[in-house]
Amino acid sequence: MSNSSTLAAREAALVEQNNALNATSAKAQDEADLILRRGSRPVVGFNGAVGLMEAESMPSDTVALSEPKASLDSPKGGPLPTKRNQSISNIRSGSRADVLQQSPSKAGLRKEGSVAGLSALDARQRDQFATLTQLEEQIAYLVEANKTMERATEKMVDQMDQMKGEYAVLTRKLEQTQVQMEKQKGAQTTLESTFKASEGELAGVHTTLDDARRHEKHAAQSAKAVQIRLDRVTSEVEKVRQELKDVKEQKGGAAVPRVEFDRVLKEVQMLEKQKVLIMMAELMTVYKKQAKLIDILKRQKIHLEAAKDIPFTEDEFAKTLDWGS
Repeated sequence: MSNSSTLAAREAALVEQNNALNATSAKAQDEADLILRRGSRPVVGFNGAVGLMEAESMPSDTVALSEPKASLDSPKGGPLPTKRNQSISNIRSGSRADVLQQSPSKAGLRKEGSVAGLSALDARQRDQFATLTQLEEQIAYLVEANKTMERATEKMVDQMDQMKGEYAVLTRKLEQTQVQMEKQKGAQTTLESTFKASEGELAGVHTTLDDARRHEKHAAQSAKAVQIRLDRVTSEVEKVRQELKDVKEQKGGAAVPRVEFDRVLKEVQMLEKQKVLIMMAELMTVYKKQAKLIDILKRQKIHLEAAKDIPFTEDEFAKTLDWGS
């Protein structure tokens, strides 16, 4: 938006400058036209001045020539070369010969006897030519500046068209970006809600974990207390066993000799070992029988499944037996 407003401002400034140049050019043309219109009358006015200057030395019959009004309004002063100027277009084309024709000829002035007026007229014509040349140069400069301004304006218009196209493209891209942003906002809202739900679940998990840690700590303390109690009971049991052993030794020493007691104890231990070995042998025998029975049952199951797949009638089975015999 700032680029388009800047271009519009520059275009307005260029248009104002172009209008100013056109106004200046028109003003210069008007001035040139005015000077050229005046260029047809200075001879009369200047002749009037010359007539005034020469009235003192000229005869009375020539004084009538020095009056401007008489020379302009009535034919008393005689005919004067008062040819009108041409248009400004002829002046711009460089036709200065017509300007020379606008003033009275030197021969006419000589016929009237105004030599001083002729020199003054030449000076006035030179001034007019200089002014006219300067005006022509100004007009040419203004025309060239106007053309340059028009080219710059056209270039600026092309740039504005290009900027308008780029602005349209950027506007479409902005709309697409806004649509994507709306979609991203929706996705972000969904993610935020999911994140909040996850935070709630995480807080619940942390609470459960804290409870589990407290229970674990309590269980560890309870286990430690149980271990302490177990150690105490174990020590008490060991103590009781030691006391019992001491009592047995004391009783055996009084009734039975120590050697006999040891022998009997060894025999008892041996018998217990033999009993354990016999029980283990019986268990192994039972285990083997069970394994053999399981094997037989598996084979029977296989035969039954095969019999289901290939059914035989009793006659066919009998024929099979007859064929086998």
